[in-house]
Amino acid sequence: MRFKKSIVNILVLSFVLMCLSACGSNDSGNSSENGVELTADNINEYLQIETTYEKNGTHDAGRPVMKQIVKIYPIKGGSFNNTEIILSIGNGADWELQTSDSNVEVCKDDTNEYWYGISYLKIILPANGEYEKSFIFNGEITSKIPSDKTYKFEKEFTDGQRQAYNLIGDDTKPIKGTFVE
Repeated sequence: MRFKKSIVNILVLSFVLMCLSACGSNDSGNSSENGVELTADNINEYLQIETTYEKNGTHDAGRPVMKQIVKIYPIKGGSFNNTEIILSIGNGADWELQTSDSNVEVCKDDTNEYWYGISYLKIILPANGEYEKSFIFNGEITSKIPSDKTYKFEKEFTDGQRQAYNLIGDDTKPIKGTFVE
């Protein structure tokens, strides 16, 4: 009888320990049941971001017109929650953005030579991680259409970028949001 009680006690204790260890297990890293925090360091594990450029005719006086297409698609299945991405579009001061979009800001401050003419796009990513948008730019006579590229993110914005763009506030990150499998 005493032996049976001991076995029952051991089984109950084992069961309690298994339940506690299952509740307390946690993956290493920044993942949780709330998802993985997206950053410039890990975004390429979850999203593919590509920009393609193509000639789109000519404007007055033979100036080239360029179409830039920004495509984002998921690499892994899951959901993107409250994800915002800020990336540069165009190719500098010799390309003038013609597409009107409230989520795009162009630096028109010609005293700030480095940022002058560079456009930033704020994307609010849908939960499925898919995004595609085209932008039209007029170039200068000598403007060259850039080659297609996979986008590389800035890890942080500089003080110069923060001063040149309203879109980039003091606490703005190039990428924020979470991914949940």
